[in-house]
Amino acid sequence: MKKIYFLPVIITQWIIRLITKAIFSVFCNLKVEGLENLKDVEAPVIFAANHASEWDGPLVRTVMPMISKFAPMFYVGMDKEFYRTKKFGLRGYFYGSGLFKLVGAYPIYFGLKDYKKSLRNHIRILEDCGSITIFPEGRCSRDGKIGEFKAGVIALAHYTKVNIVPVHISGTYCLSIKAILSKKRNVTIKFGNPHKINIDLEQSKKEPIEIYKNKAAELRESILKLHK
Repeated sequence: MKKIYFLPVIITQWIIRLITKAIFSVFCNLKVEGLENLKDVEAPVIFAANHASEWDGPLVRTVMPMISKFAPMFYVGMDKEFYRTKKFGLRGYFYGSGLFKLVGAYPIYFGLKDYKKSLRNHIRILEDCGSITIFPEGRCSRDGKIGEFKAGVIALAHYTKVNIVPVHISGTYCLSIKAILSKKRNVTIKFGNPHKINIDLEQSKKEPIEIYKNKAAELRESILKLHK
């Protein structure tokens, strides 16, 4: 059953979806592949995607039906201090604020040296049957290439025992409003096969963080293969 705090996010995302769908339908060649892989998957899930643009988050939700078992979509955001830089400008006062939660973005907490504490917002959301999109690189790509994945995505999947769906997004790098209006871009979102992270920490001789990092590297490879 959906929780009461899901409702404002559902409404906000419907509005954002309508706007984003209109923009990308008119000014871009938007292609979606692999939605059939989600047909028999029960919510909640973790959508793990590469990150090249601020458009990526809204697009993952936009390419799904208006009424979806994965709605509303929640996101792993940063603490508000991360956004208080020249790069984000005035947008930085929205990102990380209480208003950011209206679009489904909840912050991760750094410096705690404990994944359960750092990811407590997102563990709760998944336990409440809310699906999450996470960008394991931790930031937008600076060169359009997929960077190293952080281990937190694997820890989150391991703690909550939900499926991870790899997602590859192409065509959004350096995609500003000006770029959208000046030239029609090819934008493709491809969903891979869902899978669970099976880790037996008691039988493993490796430290948990090492296992999580190795699994994160495997997840990155699975997303790279979607582009081939």
